[in-house]
Amino acid sequence: MVEEIGIVLSTSGNMAKVEIQKTSACDACPTAKVCHPAGGGMIMEVSNPVGAVVGDKVNVGIEAQIYLKASFIVYAIPVILLIAGAIFGKNWAEETGRAAESDMWAAIIGFGFLVVSLVIIRLWGSKIEKKKKYIPVIMEILR
Repeated sequence: MVEEIGIVLSTSGNMAKVEIQKTSACDACPTAKVCHPAGGGMIMEVSNPVGAVVGDKVNVGIEAQIYLKASFIVYAIPVILLIAGAIFGKNWAEETGRAAESDMWAAIIGFGFLVVSLVIIRLWGSKIEKKKKYIPVIMEILR
């Protein structure tokens, strides 16, 4: 279980918006500026089965397997498709008599594959974000 500490900002039914507090691990993360643009925490919508209210300090968790799967999809798949597209583009250019421009075609097709992968991930994310197993859960209210 991957767990983080956060503060409940708002509630709506059995869902809550929680600001996950910045930890020391965040300082070393290469995406810290994107994830925490204002220097504070990241706001996420979570399931609230414990009945936390605005202002409560809570422990939020998600299954490690789900977290790792999502991380792989978001980070590794775009890189893999970028490289595959670049290789495909270079080979295609050389086979079609455009060897002098093969690096340009490798870049164009590689970035094209990257963009397509990001669009697919975005669409997939919109579809699965409604599935209960992918939603982080408030596990306990901390006093």
